[in-house]
Amino acid sequence: MVRLFHERFWIEQGYQQLKEELGLDHHEGRSWTGWHRHVLLVFLNLNRPVVDDLVRVKYTKSEMVHHREELEHDIAKEAMRMMGIEKAIEIISMADVPAGTSLGSSSCYAVGLLRALQSMKREYCSLQDLAEMACELEIGRLGKPIGKQDQ
Repeated sequence: MVRLFHERFWIEQGYQQLKEELGLDHHEGRSWTGWHRHVLLVFLNLNRPVVDDLVRVKYTKSEMVHHREELEHDIAKEAMRMMGIEKAIEIISMADVPAGTSLGSSSCYAVGLLRALQSMKREYCSLQDLAEMACELEIGRLGKPIGKQDQ
């Protein structure tokens, strides 16, 4: 019983943080299904390899190259270019919505990746600046046919 109470506490804490940071305090979904239909989740993990200085990007496929310019994943390549990272990084991502569905998965990935790269470099930027950077990445540099509301 104590273990379940403890787990519920962390779930409630996470939900409260999402409400505050993402504006979900105006969302009335009370069930997991209702909440999940309105929120897109992308999980990202960044590592600095200690054995070599290769670039590894893992998503629906795995890429392992010597320099970022050899990557096929255009968002990862451009985000690394914007942040001045050329090699020695591993990016692993998983999303609950596949790319190309027009549900904002690429924008969610871009925002999350830029934020993770900033954290890794110990740099800070406001949420407004982060959104602007993601717009510059996808709309300005990659020419994606999306709107700013996706960021």
